[in-house]
Amino acid sequence: ALAARRVVSIDHKDGLAIAVTSAGKLFLFCAGWNLPPPVFHYLNPTPAPVPFSGVLVRDASCSSGHVAAVASDGRLFTWGEGAEGKLGHGDEEDVMTPRVVSRLQGRPVGLVSCGTLHTAATTDGGSVLWTWGSGSFGCLGHGSEENRLEPTEVVLDGFGTDMVIQGGVIVEDNRGDDSAVEHVEIVALSCGCFTTMIVDTVSGRLASMGWCHAGQLGLGAQVEGLEF
Repeated sequence: ALAARRVVSIDHKDGLAIAVTSAGKLFLFCAGWNLPPPVFHYLNPTPAPVPFSGVLVRDASCSSGHVAAVASDGRLFTWGEGAEGKLGHGDEEDVMTPRVVSRLQGRPVGLVSCGTLHTAATTDGGSVLWTWGSGSFGCLGHGSEENRLEPTEVVLDGFGTDMVIQGGVIVEDNRGDDSAVEHVEIVALSCGCFTTMIVDTVSGRLASMGWCHAGQLGLGAQVEGLEF
């Protein structure tokens, strides 16, 4: 099904895989094992197009239970299992077909990544990070383990440089020098099992957050981080 198409984006987790083509089509294929009903109904061992009405998909991400897709106009769609609020629709209801995340309407999404029970996305040219879903182990970066049912902006702390960054701009700078960065630009975003990682191209820093049972945050210790 994809042999004659140009694939520009892929993702796969726990028996579910997706692919986006240059024509803006999203294909989904899965083994079907251990998948919840909202995703299971797409069961197909070969790539099959996800029904979008007049929407061109630019990028997408998936977990074993939910899918997020960014349209060419920047709208974010999510569907699948709604547990912990990971779809971002303000509740924990399952959604069987792609639905726009209303909280981010008017804020064109750049990057999106699905974790096991949470989701993250960037807007405003990569200068603003949003997370929602399960807050376990602090993976949302809000300084607590509280769940968020809708996208919530993450207040960045300057990746350990004594800065506080909100809305993509510095609101507090305690470094006492002239090396302040005026903004951040997140160019890479990845969510895993209760973990979130970002790369900011302005500072060149990698930041990680969440569960660190095996040292996967790269912080040199098996400790959880509650905020970036």
